[in-house]
Amino acid sequence: ATLAIVALHLPQLPDAFAAIFSEAFTFRAAGGGAAYAAMRIGIARGVFSNEAGLGASAIAHASSSADPLQQGKWGIMEIFIDTILLCTLTALAQLVTGAQDIYACFSGVFGLGGGWLLSLCLMLFAFATLLSWSYYGQQAASHLLGRRAAPAYRALFLLALVVGATQRFDLVWAVSDVFNALMAL
Repeated sequence: ATLAIVALHLPQLPDAFAAIFSEAFTFRAAGGGAAYAAMRIGIARGVFSNEAGLGASAIAHASSSADPLQQGKWGIMEIFIDTILLCTLTALAQLVTGAQDIYACFSGVFGLGGGWLLSLCLMLFAFATLLSWSYYGQQAASHLLGRRAAPAYRALFLLALVVGATQRFDLVWAVSDVFNALMAL
């Protein structure tokens, strides 16, 4: 959908790239990038974006029966698709439309259906994330505590889903950041 948005706004594409490069190398950008809050939030959200910083996706790759070289290539491809392709297309879609956020971008181009399409994409992303994190945690619990820990982990994971869905957004992010930091350590 973001590729379609960019394609529909091809005349604005050179200006979008010009804005990216002109703004990326300013003192304001350097100062903003070095700020504590920007770095903390950026790093924490980057972990959720592609796993390159945390390395949890290696758990799934290690369990595959495929050739290790092929698994390594898939791991690299995942990071490329997420970070380079999808994040760049999302930014370009916003820049070529002038939208303040991606919802406004989708709705502005596709009308009411754009909001529904974005909601569907987010729902599928969230579901896939839940499945993968459930698997990563179960494998880690089994490795650290033995195979008998897996059912207890699954029960705690389901409880955490219910609790997380009913709490304040900032609290859920803070708890997930703490657990990601603990997993990284």
